[in-house]
Amino acid sequence: NVLTGNIKPKNALAVYLDGISSEPEELVLGSICGYASSLFWNYLSPEGREARLADFENIVKQRLLKISDSSGIKKTLFYLFEGIAYSESGREMLYDIWSKKIEVSNLKLNENDYTGLAFTLALFEHEKADAILETAIEGVSNPDRKLRAAFLAPSVSNDGRIRDAFMDRLWKAEHREKESWVVSGLHNIHHPLRQASSIKHLKKSLEFTEEIQLTGDIFFPKNWLSATIGMYSSKDAFYILETFLKENPDFPVVLKNKLLQTADKLYRAKHMIENN
Repeated sequence: NVLTGNIKPKNALAVYLDGISSEPEELVLGSICGYASSLFWNYLSPEGREARLADFENIVKQRLLKISDSSGIKKTLFYLFEGIAYSESGREMLYDIWSKKIEVSNLKLNENDYTGLAFTLALFEHEKADAILETAIEGVSNPDRKLRAAFLAPSVSNDGRIRDAFMDRLWKAEHREKESWVVSGLHNIHHPLRQASSIKHLKKSLEFTEEIQLTGDIFFPKNWLSATIGMYSSKDAFYILETFLKENPDFPVVLKNKLLQTADKLYRAKHMIENN
């Protein structure tokens, strides 16, 4: 109903927040959390997100700190909180969990969770981000995962020049060998909180899709598009997409279909945000 325009995103989000507070079934709660996060990041304007951030964080935090919930529910709530808690108070709670200053009852985190949390803190521009990342990477026990973390670290840097340099490396095929790493890095670069600085890469990323098809795995073009244009919901991104399609009438049909599939969210979001 939201995607077809029958219900406004902000009204649906209010329903989901009620569900987050009370839903006892783990699988249903997982769906609710996924929908709430998608609405929050994809179908609200930046101003709409800011207006609802405090309530969203507080509701998830209160449920997360309840003693009675199972470990599965706690993990679901933690991932949701980690994904949306970018306010100052939210970042500090995430930092306290990462540094083990506080312990949430029944929440069992592994090494990968702590590493991911360190990257989230960097993405959310925590003041100790550099030290957090350095400590986290040093603590990764698996050699391959350590290399992955080191590869991705520039994509969450608070320094825009370092993020731009990460993108510049991706234009060369030798830096795209680990395609799953590249996709993760693109998700960081084009995260909604970073889009004001990353949208300048969008046009070239679209133009580069044919090169991606030639040099990568069969699934890489779709994943590349999902992690670039597929991350956006703004008018500026919509204009870049429409301009690209007009200027490239001979864009390969297979790639165009992947592009339109990936950009479905952008088309829907433009209408929703304009009428929100």
